[in-house]
Amino acid sequence: LGDRQLVIDELAVEWRPWSLWRRRLDIVRLSARRIEERSPRSDEPSLRPDTLELPLAIGIEQLQVDELRLLTAEDGAVRFAARDIRARGDSDGRRHRLAALQATHELGRLTANGELIGEPPFALRAQAQFAGSADGGDAKIEATAAGTLAELVVEASGRGRGLSGTADARLHPFAPFPLAGLRLALDEFDVRIFAPRAPAARIALHADLQAQSDGRLSGPLGVRNAAPAPLDRGGVPVTAATAIVTISGVNAFAA
Repeated sequence: LGDRQLVIDELAVEWRPWSLWRRRLDIVRLSARRIEERSPRSDEPSLRPDTLELPLAIGIEQLQVDELRLLTAEDGAVRFAARDIRARGDSDGRRHRLAALQATHELGRLTANGELIGEPPFALRAQAQFAGSADGGDAKIEATAAGTLAELVVEASGRGRGLSGTADARLHPFAPFPLAGLRLALDEFDVRIFAPRAPAARIALHADLQAQSDGRLSGPLGVRNAAPAPLDRGGVPVTAATAIVTISGVNAFAA
């Protein structure tokens, strides 16, 4: 796999060989105890594929991976890890469907469904829910994605740890800077949930950042404090603030 290393432990496949007579591969169960992939760090954008079509139809009734880890080749740092992955899939060679995906992350449990067309422009749609627990209580996020692999629109809403809000983003996954737009709205929340020693304030936040002609992301950011109070009373003596935020790659600044 070039600079990539892939290790699969205890791979097991149960399938129906006679399905090949119908130009279809029927897999009853595909499982692995552990999958580990190592790849070098890279700032280069991924290349868009020419096609994702398959030479024959395929169905997977039960997909099971006990542990999945994505590591950096240089130092073995964990970029992503999940366990107890379960799903089923089906494809006619052109239209690929993933159903009943479930996976456990250290922060909570993910469930998702999705569909992808294997020819350009690679139309995609997906729905996902994430439920987790933290020190501040349960959290839940629901999201949808629609568009193509060249341009995706993701809409999300969530509630938990004293926070509730919505977000929608435009993504260009194969661009050097994939975030092409972001709208964010957070309802009032107590900043001390995240910083117990901070002054008391009930903050609402709104942002609308869009791609500019120079490739940067820029737009207004507004913050409102519903409970202003003097500093000597442990508060923040500000009711509202606005700024123009600009993001370029990993750098951001406000004016």
